[in-house]
Amino acid sequence: MKMKLNKREVKRNTRTQHNVDSLKDKNPPDIAPAEKVLQVNCEKPSKAEIEKAIHHMKRGKASGPDKIPAEAIKADIENSTEILNYIIGKIWEQEEIPTEWKEGYLVKLPMKGDMQPCQNYRGIMLLPVPGKVLNRVILDTLKTGVDAKLRDHQAGFRKDRPKFNSNTANLC
Repeated sequence: MKMKLNKREVKRNTRTQHNVDSLKDKNPPDIAPAEKVLQVNCEKPSKAEIEKAIHHMKRGKASGPDKIPAEAIKADIENSTEILNYIIGKIWEQEEIPTEWKEGYLVKLPMKGDMQPCQNYRGIMLLPVPGKVLNRVILDTLKTGVDAKLRDHQAGFRKDRPKFNSNTANLC
């Protein structure tokens, strides 16, 4: 015996299937291994690096599943830095990020146009703030290694580099 689904259930099932399909692992292209190993600092992050990452957090953003807003961590930066330094140090030693820091809330935001099709929504993931701090520390570490390798004429949209300088003007 088949059950009849009402319009609301059909719409919910369609959106659920769309979310599942959009989050499925897609096979990445075959990428050749790097010719040279990037020299980055792989040691445990310092308190200064963690504090810099905390300062980088934006206020007024929605919190993730842990319900800890960035404002709470920024309210007492000294204590937050101490606590996160200890936790991130343990993560660094064990080389295992807590599952809770990888999970988040998927929120669908409408884009322009008709709001009926699922394709007219974009998803954002609300992640835990301590995980964002760790991500920022890793990103900043990688940026310093990459910036050292890039040539000066690749300055286009890099931090603390002019988008146009006299050295590249002669290339045209």
